[in-house]
Amino acid sequence: MFVRFRQTASRLRASLVETRRVEGKVRNEHVASLGLIRQPMAAADRVAYWQALFPRLDRLRPSNYLDDAARTKVMDQISASIPAITPDESEPTC
Repeated sequence: MFVRFRQTASRLRASLVETRRVEGKVRNEHVASLGLIRQPMAAADRVAYWQALFPRLDRLRPSNYLDDAARTKVMDQISASIPAITPDESEPTC
């Protein structure tokens, strides 16, 4: 299982994909959409993305698609492309 990122002119879309072999050929199966974020990424966009991501991942847990190890792997892949908000960015400026 891995996260596929698709870039358009104004957005970055993340999808959860599972790889399988069917009749000796590799097939990728779309499991779930993990959301999209506008490009370039603003701090507010990243906050909204990460807040929406956790419930999406939680919905996959009961269906046995995502155990704890797989969830950690997915989170690492996403954070490599969509950085989490830092404390400096979350502080309001005057």
